[in-house]
Amino acid sequence: MPSRPDHNDDRPAPRAGTISAIEPQRHDPERVSVFLDGAFAFGLHADLVLEHGLYPGLTLDESTVEAILAADEIRRAIATALNALAYRARSEGEIAQRLRQKGYEQTVIDAALERLRGWHYVDDRDFASRWIENRQEHRPRSERMLAQELRQKGVDPATIADTIADAGVDEIADARELVRKQRAKLSGLDPETQTRRITGFLSRRGYSWDVIRRALETDADTEDSYPEDGV
Repeated sequence: MPSRPDHNDDRPAPRAGTISAIEPQRHDPERVSVFLDGAFAFGLHADLVLEHGLYPGLTLDESTVEAILAADEIRRAIATALNALAYRARSEGEIAQRLRQKGYEQTVIDAALERLRGWHYVDDRDFASRWIENRQEHRPRSERMLAQELRQKGVDPATIADTIADAGVDEIADARELVRKQRAKLSGLDPETQTRRITGFLSRRGYSWDVIRRALETDADTEDSYPEDGV
């Protein structure tokens, strides 16, 4: 039996040949090494052996080998994506960016994303909905800021707009609650300083001046102390 190479996935140019051995790889039990005519030819995900009906004695032409390697590249991209998703939910844009960083070609990325969509591992509408829900529960911010964050995550504008509309974000109510919490934290400062700092805080959360003004107006302690002009 020919010895296995220590490397897992060196990719020589596809070549025709007869399978002389299919052996498990030492460092990754989910992959095998395929030998053609007594020499190592390529590494492969074990599932693809069954999918492509590979066995010792089978003769492969170059186009068949190329198709098998292309299928394996998609499997590798999917594995990379699933590894990233194991840590947290990610948008399609984030997954695509991760795969590009790993050197995968766009056709492979597209194929991997199609599989992941079909398995419901990626769903930008659900991702955006959960993102907004988490933000509004723990760190409320304006619709504009939410949209900006989701754009940075690679979510498309139409999905962002629809999801924000469905979320029913109440900017005034959120801003008022933030004013209340910030006022308590700044209780040792004079009202004017409190208002100035709260205004800056809300502005950094993306709230417009009109929303900030209306939120401050509900606080009896700040009725006469908030700025008359813009932030």
